[in-house]
Amino acid sequence: MGEKMDCVMIILNYKDSERAISLAKRCEAFSSIDKIVIVDNDSKDGSYEKIENIVNEKIELLKADKNRGFSAGNNIGAQYAIDTYNPRYVFFANTDTIFEEDKILRCEEALEKDSSLGLVSMRMMGPDNKEQISYYEYPTFWNYISDMTYIGNKINYRNKRQENININKDIQYVDIVRGSFMFFLAEALKNAGYFDENTFLYCEETIISKRLNKSGYRVGLITDLFYIHDHIENSDNTNITALKRLLESRYYVCKKYMKINFIQRRMMKILMKYTVLRKQLIQKIREK
Repeated sequence: MGEKMDCVMIILNYKDSERAISLAKRCEAFSSIDKIVIVDNDSKDGSYEKIENIVNEKIELLKADKNRGFSAGNNIGAQYAIDTYNPRYVFFANTDTIFEEDKILRCEEALEKDSSLGLVSMRMMGPDNKEQISYYEYPTFWNYISDMTYIGNKINYRNKRQENININKDIQYVDIVRGSFMFFLAEALKNAGYFDENTFLYCEETIISKRLNKSGYRVGLITDLFYIHDHIENSDNTNITALKRLLESRYYVCKKYMKINFIQRRMMKILMKYTVLRKQLIQKIREK
């Protein structure tokens, strides 16, 4: 194990080298960050070679031998950072996020003040300065089932918009924060067993929050801070592909973490097929 550091930042890149480089160079000036570890998730588009050009004493570059998804890619960076530098904090920021250094310092301060916290994040807004959903409550099996019906989906979406952020508290305990910016106590992430690599994309926030809770840690939202999430969907993640990945991840959450029974598993599988077929039919109608 190498030198002791305070804070290591992880950036996972997949075919988004321009913004990965921009984020790394902006955060390179932050004295609160000791190392920036960029993981290229086997982009195969020249990303690795482009990012190599900015590697220096503070910015490191790792390469996944295969794209195994969001969780697996982030684990490459986290495990390397913790094994090599033994930091107190490790945080993950998507290539499409924008934030200032004072917000990093506030995240560190929050984890220092409250020993029950293992993960913190901030409120999120889009590039239009409109606030987006910052946290979720734990879903239930029936939430996922109803979400695969037209009416249930509309109801669930409306309920998700009805956040209740208590601005009178610096930190609000929540179930799940968004995966675009996650600031961990490194020890908590390690004790939780890192991210579960059995999902390719989606639900990683839900799973890591459950793992943290099981390890005795809470999740917190800093109520007076915002970061910008300028989300752009990856070109490999078509509507149907994204839907299939979402449904498979939710099925895994239900099977592994909710311990659903055989009948519930069959019900969910049938509804998953129906949901994909419905989406495909709608797409074909719109293309005509």
